[in-house]
Amino acid sequence: MDRKPQAREILDVLEKRLLKTPFDKRDPSTFRALVQMSSAARDSVGMGLYFDLTLRVETTNEQFDGLKAAVEGILELSDVVCLDGKGRRVLYGGANKLEVKKVREGVMGVAEGVGVQLDDLGSKASTSTVHVGEFEISVRGAFRDAVAA
Repeated sequence: MDRKPQAREILDVLEKRLLKTPFDKRDPSTFRALVQMSSAARDSVGMGLYFDLTLRVETTNEQFDGLKAAVEGILELSDVVCLDGKGRRVLYGGANKLEVKKVREGVMGVAEGVGVQLDDLGSKASTSTVHVGEFEISVRGAFRDAVAA
């Protein structure tokens, strides 16, 4: 019996939970271990590709909230994560480049519809490494200050 679809669903839920956990609620060593475990599991079922979209121009909180609400309201975009705070961004991890491209195009369309401009040219369309704040998340795990290294 192929359990990859079930594993993908569980990993997507875990990843969303990890990304939405407030920084002040994270125990660094436990959080890092969970991210590394999640990354290794995602890679083992072929889910090691991401897109990472950042805002191109200043966006108000209301506009970003509108983007988040619009993304959350579309079933095909249910696995997309919109991160608030400094360096607002939109992240998604998928099984293959075609899936990542399709979801990315959907997010770009939604953003245009609500008047939020995302950095289409400078964004990472299909990458195995994502930088969030001081962290790098990849199939190798999560590392602090990876950008500076």
